Amino acid sequence: AVALTSSIWQTYKTNQAAKAPLDTVLNVDFFRMDLVRRHGAEILQLTGSDGTTFEAIFIPATVGDTGKGVLFCNPNGGLYEYVSHWAGYYQSRGLAVLLFNYRGYGRSEGTPEPSVLKRDGIVAFYALQSRLLASRPTCSIMVHGESLGGMVAAHVACECAGDVDLLVVDRSFKSLGAAGRYLLAWWAEAGMDWTTWWKTDAVPDFVRSSCPKLMTCDPEDKMIADLASLKVGVASHVIEEAIRQGHAWARKEIPGIPLWKQDGKSAVNT
Repeated sequence: AVALTSSIWQTYKTNQAAKAPLDTVLNVDFFRMDLVRRHGAEILQLTGSDGTTFEAIFIPATVGDTGKGVLFCNPNGGLYEYVSHWAGYYQSRGLAVLLFNYRGYGRSEGTPEPSVLKRDGIVAFYALQSRLLASRPTCSIMVHGESLGGMVAAHVACECAGDVDLLVVDRSFKSLGAAGRYLLAWWAEAGMDWTTWWKTDAVPDFVRSSCPKLMTCDPEDKMIADLASLKVGVASHVIEEAIRQGHAWARKEIPGIPLWKQDGKSAVNT
């Protein structure tokens, strides 16, 4: 056991030494400063509702001051320094972009707990809005969330109703637990529920958001199975609500509803 531990440690040190030249040149700091140089970006330190600081970057539009902007919410494990391809896409179309790092990522403080990330998304949204309104009386903002970011984006659109002009949820899940269940097995969802008590259901926020909204999916997604996708979650929600309200078109869907959700009266228990 001692020999094995020593061997693993030596391998780790060798790998770290091999990475050192790369870390020195192409590290997170390099990509962050490259964003500042190429896009004229401004690095922001935002403060969450509990006083914790997280980092964001504001990238102005290149095609004049259109008063239009995008809040981009990162996928799981994503740093804004590495998902900045979206920044160039939107910037070249006349939109300003604000990206932010979740807590515990990059130079953001704290721990990435879902409910906190959602609240931070609202802070980031209003930071973007304040910059757009600094030079004009009105603005238009869309919120784009990819994968895990879809959960954050849907919450922002729901809670900032009236201020969000478009919601885009890109290849996201109905909940983190469902993603684990269909990627691994039932115990992944149960384990997450029992150990974290996280609330990651994105369906209610997406459904309640009142702005125009777009949902995308990938039929060949290797991480988020189709049954775990937000698309399936929203479809199930719509059907179950229609059954509760007694819509005739939904009655034929009852046989597809799990028995433990049926009450024997062509309705679904709450």
